[in-house]
Amino acid sequence: MTSHGSIGEEPRTDGKRRVIVVVVFLLLAAALLGVLAVAPRPRTGRMWSLLYDSGHAVLFGGVALALFGSLRAWGLSRAWVYPAAFVLASGIGSISEAVQFFGPRDADLMDAARNAAGAAAFLLTVGVVDIPNLPRRVKILSLLGAVLLVGSCLVAPARLAAAYVHRARVYPRLADFESLWERPLVGVSDADLDRLPPPSNWDNASGHAARITFHPSDGYPRLVFRAPPADWKPHDMLVFELYSEEPDTVSLHLRIHDKAHDETWTDRYRVSFRVAPGAHVIRIPLTEVAAGPRDRALQLDKVESMALFLNRPEAEVVLWMDAFRLEGDTGEAPSSSDSN
Repeated sequence: MTSHGSIGEEPRTDGKRRVIVVVVFLLLAAALLGVLAVAPRPRTGRMWSLLYDSGHAVLFGGVALALFGSLRAWGLSRAWVYPAAFVLASGIGSISEAVQFFGPRDADLMDAARNAAGAAAFLLTVGVVDIPNLPRRVKILSLLGAVLLVGSCLVAPARLAAAYVHRARVYPRLADFESLWERPLVGVSDADLDRLPPPSNWDNASGHAARITFHPSDGYPRLVFRAPPADWKPHDMLVFELYSEEPDTVSLHLRIHDKAHDETWTDRYRVSFRVAPGAHVIRIPLTEVAAGPRDRALQLDKVESMALFLNRPEAEVVLWMDAFRLEGDTGEAPSSSDSN
């Protein structure tokens, strides 16, 4: 009787340990998902925002490993534990994005893809160590696949880092569309940007220029400079060039704000241009920019955003833009409305 009792206790002890291990791994997965739920997306700093997005791969790689450990502890066979952990992790990632359609945060299909990529990469890496007698070629391919999956999630921040390096090299030019490296720093909304050779009768332009096609909209289709150089204080003038092939004069608007911007239209620099057909050089004294907000001075050493936009265009409008730059004292202070 005694011997039977001692034999019967061992499976119960192993069962308890198994349950404990399963629970611990599930709690780890829940903790990682909790980080995603409570960690706020950075409100400022484009690089931080992109790194936050890329972090989805690492986070859900950890979730996949936690689920893997839980399933293995539960007794799932090696043949099934890898696909099961991947399906569960990527499924949870997809569901977490889907529920954001109904909450304050923005759902993003690319986040779901990054979640799946991270889960696959981490499981491939574990498989190299965990699966016995795995052929060397398969190990190499698995590790290469894991690196490529994680690397694909880092493409956007890497491109932005390269754009920052390029911009630092050409400063005080803000954008001249001569290099593809600067493209991550210039974006459009309700518009298309094409980098093309300029019209032959635009004498001031050379190489490439931006052809901006503003679409009909009940909003404000725009060209946006993402995270421009923050310190404009050493300079006296913002300069850029325009060319219009439109048959009629176009009203174009410019807005600039600093990091202290309170999101109201009175707390920024804003100006409008009457762009007639043909070529124009716009020169804006930075003293005007600093005086833009109604109740304070715009901080020229903390510039955060600049955009050129149309106000609810009823038809498609095409404008060429080039050679955005900061200049020193030219000895002149022409009005921003004098665009020729």
